[in-house]
Amino acid sequence: MPTELLAVVLTADVVGSTGYSEAERYSILATLKQCNLGMQALMPDFAAEIFQGDSFQGSTSQHRHAALRAALYAVCSFKAQGTGLRLSLGIGNITFRSGTNLTSDGTAYQHSGRQLEWLKKNNQFLSVAFDNMTTNNEWKVHSATLNHLLKHLTKAQAKAISLACLGGTQASWAQQLGIKQPAIQKRLAAAGWSLFELIIERFAQVA
Repeated sequence: MPTELLAVVLTADVVGSTGYSEAERYSILATLKQCNLGMQALMPDFAAEIFQGDSFQGSTSQHRHAALRAALYAVCSFKAQGTGLRLSLGIGNITFRSGTNLTSDGTAYQHSGRQLEWLKKNNQFLSVAFDNMTTNNEWKVHSATLNHLLKHLTKAQAKAISLACLGGTQASWAQQLGIKQPAIQKRLAAAGWSLFELIIERFAQVA
């Protein structure tokens, strides 16, 4: 009987990347690498593999509570540059660990893979799926809320959200953007950051 490991698997791909120029593809790859560094700061055990230059998959078991925050950081980092990133989170078990995410298996991988396909078909940014049906039904609502918020973010608001996801203070985020603290506060309020925070907190309770 294989040993099960409870984990969150994150699978992502860049929207419409096949239509980009070679220079744009290099830029996408650089952003993916930067996003993975940020996600590792939030989830130190996160090990992601980038493939085809426009997609990645990784998992975390020890820092599951931080997975949604990390996912939103990545999605908003791309949106701040005017590019879409689809990202699905599968929360479940890992029953087969091959040494690489792409050939490992378990319900966490299965949920994440299926939900990424759902995102492509429905033109959405983010999806969360659990083994437990009751929890899963709750997160259909939360995912819909997040997608509504993400869809309406401006580039400036998305950048502010990406910084907030990494932690710190409004003063430090404003300094990074070269603006005043009240301006970052205004962007976060307009983006619905308080609602993002509530959903992030709820995820940390159930993941």
